[in-house]
Amino acid sequence: MSLFKDLSLIIATYGQRHHFVQRTCQYWKDSGVHILILDASVSPMPASIRDKLSSSTTYFHFPEVDYFIRLKTAIEQVKTKYVIMHPDDDFNFKSVVQKCIVELENDKDLYACDGVYSWFSYFKGALYSLKEKSITKTMIPLTEDPVQRLEASFSGVFLYGVWRAEMLKTCFKRWPQKVSSPAVFCMVFQWCLAYFGKWKTLNELMWMRSYEVEPSTERDGIKRSFYFHEWYHGVPYQQEVEETINGMVSTIAETSKGDVREIRKNLVDVFSKNSELSIEEFGNSTYNPNPPLTWRKYLLNLLPMSWIRTYRRLRYKNTPPAGILIENQIAWIKEQGVLVDDRNIKELHILLSDFYK
Repeated sequence: MSLFKDLSLIIATYGQRHHFVQRTCQYWKDSGVHILILDASVSPMPASIRDKLSSSTTYFHFPEVDYFIRLKTAIEQVKTKYVIMHPDDDFNFKSVVQKCIVELENDKDLYACDGVYSWFSYFKGALYSLKEKSITKTMIPLTEDPVQRLEASFSGVFLYGVWRAEMLKTCFKRWPQKVSSPAVFCMVFQWCLAYFGKWKTLNELMWMRSYEVEPSTERDGIKRSFYFHEWYHGVPYQQEVEETINGMVSTIAETSKGDVREIRKNLVDVFSKNSELSIEEFGNSTYNPNPPLTWRKYLLNLLPMSWIRTYRRLRYKNTPPAGILIENQIAWIKEQGVLVDDRNIKELHILLSDFYK
């Protein structure tokens, strides 16, 4: 595990989810990895949890500080060669992360490396997964053409893979002060890297994404319930769109010494194409930042979040999560020709069983 001394994890969290952060840190404990925790919770992480963190973990408490400001702070603190933007409740299998680092060490043309992902939840001693929800198709070979790489980036989610830290810092250079769509956050980072160079997706299960709790529709002040095309075409967001494109053009032109007009054309083309794909998949809806307040939303706005979470926990405590048993999902993933280390699944099961005692 010595390669992990060159790896940092950036874990952004919010809403008193310290138990998830502790779980992630426990999984990586004694691996030598450096961990940066960005906590936007109103109350700081309890000392009883912080005292159990490894000496290579740095904790920042940023209550009510914008997500992107917190992220910029963390990126500036990264001193290692590689970095993962790590969700607070997910798992990246260490054995596959290590393989990604080896790939990056051996191929200097690669800027990032990731693996296949799937989903998990836990209920009464059993692991569940969303049926056949995964990206398992083989990535097409990447060329020296940035346009081809931009289009290829539509097919994967390597944002949460292993990145060269310097590339992450480069892509973050001129990030706009405000971004309303999480789709933009994901896409812009991926497109920035794709324009500069190549990444590799290993044909092995690496990233397990949690659906243990109901996702929030608004996190860190960022709306998560509208789509890329709604942001790209929405009247309220046009200044934001222009700032995002201008920032990308400036960063890419400065670093690559490329032609500004060609870079802008390529980026506008990829923004437009992705918007068309978004419309095809989700329909040509228009996001309303101020929807009418229904009686249900009005009631939810009045009640403390702790009450709402308690109600949901009691209501659904005897209801298994959506999906299928994970062994069936793993069998399907293997049928797609994807490698799965059964020891990783067993370790995940043991860890979650202990977590939910």
